[in-house]
Amino acid sequence: MKKFLLLFMAAVLLTGCVRYSGGEPVEKKEEKEVVKKEEPKKELTLDEQIKEIVVDKIGKTNNMKKDRIVELSVDSDIAYLKLNASENLSNNMTKKKMWMDSISILEPISKIESVKGVIIHWMFPLVDQYGNSEDVNVMAFNIEREELDKINWDNFLIENLPTVVNDYFEHQALSK
Repeated sequence: MKKFLLLFMAAVLLTGCVRYSGGEPVEKKEEKEVVKKEEPKKELTLDEQIKEIVVDKIGKTNNMKKDRIVELSVDSDIAYLKLNASENLSNNMTKKKMWMDSISILEPISKIESVKGVIIHWMFPLVDQYGNSEDVNVMAFNIEREELDKINWDNFLIENLPTVVNDYFEHQALSK
């Protein structure tokens, strides 16, 4: 019985210590209201909007620890993106991942009405016969507003990307 009383008293003391700190009751986090002053959101430029989409959808870096965005610019409402691709298990899987990543960023970009077209160049390190590695343009294409508006993004198959874009280029290394 004495052990029970000792345990009971210890529990009461610990509860008191937790609820009161320095003689004052400790406020629970959910009870405390913190009023944050909301800063007015500044209007993002078209470049900033597209950069935000790329980072949000496919990440700031690729799986080889390189910055995803090599170059990004908007000229005459045409977005130009030079991106570092991620490595995958096979050349075919690397190619399909570039298609998937392209679709991931094209869909939200297509909702920006002021964008009249998008040009994407995918960079990937290739090794020459001497063992030197260099980032090379392994895939490139452009797509205009007209095609962007035609695509039903919910049902779009990644394999159709090369057929709906203009000037599709694929390096022979992706076909091996």
